[in-house]
Parts: sequence; structure tokens; C-alpha cells
Amino acid sequence: MPYTRLEINSNVDLKNYATVKDDYDASPTLNVDKGNYDSSKEGTYEITYSAEDDFGNKSIVILKK
Repeated sequence: MPYTRLEINSNVDLKNYATVKDDYDASPTLNVDKGNYDSSKEGTYEITYSAEDDFGNKSIVILKK
């Protein structure tokens, strides 16, 4: 995932920065854990993206931006 710069106080859906694809499940679940992300404060934040398919297979990516 490329580096993303967001404007302070911007209203952004962090799910728009990730896509999930599975060879067997047409609609795997995507979750975003924002941790301590605060759009009103400048800084570097850790965002955790996780995806799970119908069979319970899970993939997790942690980004620090």
C-alpha cells in the first residue's frame, strides 16, 4: 500500500484504502482497527486491516502511517 497523506480534520473512510480478494469467497469481510487514529491531530498512526473469508481464514496487515 502506498504512503497516504490525509488532511487534518478530513472525514475519510479508511476501508477505501484497501481491497480484499479471495479465490473461493466472493465477499470476504474487511475490518479496520483505527487504534488511536485521530483525524484532528497530525502524526503517525498504526492502522490494522484484517480480512476473513467464509471458511475462517484470516489475513492481517498492520500499517504505520
